[in-house]
Amino acid sequence: MGFWAKVERVDAAVAQFYARRKVWIWGVVSLPVLYVAGWMVWVMLWAPPAGGVTLIIHSKLDRPILGFSVNGMAG
Repeated sequence: MGFWAKVERVDAAVAQFYARRKVWIWGVVSLPVLYVAGWMVWVMLWAPPAGGVTLIIHSKLDRPILGFSVNGMAG
């Protein structure tokens, strides 16, 4: 049996397996995608805030702003 005959046998076996189980294959393949999409929708709509930076802007400053830092170390 030559190389291409073996390739044809493997191709026929894969095609037969896909014909019988394509619904299950696509279900298993789509599970991670649906999980991530569902998680993203949950985060956008119902998840609590996860930190972030609160900027407090004062209207009356006693000195000019020389620099800005989120950590508060700039002058």
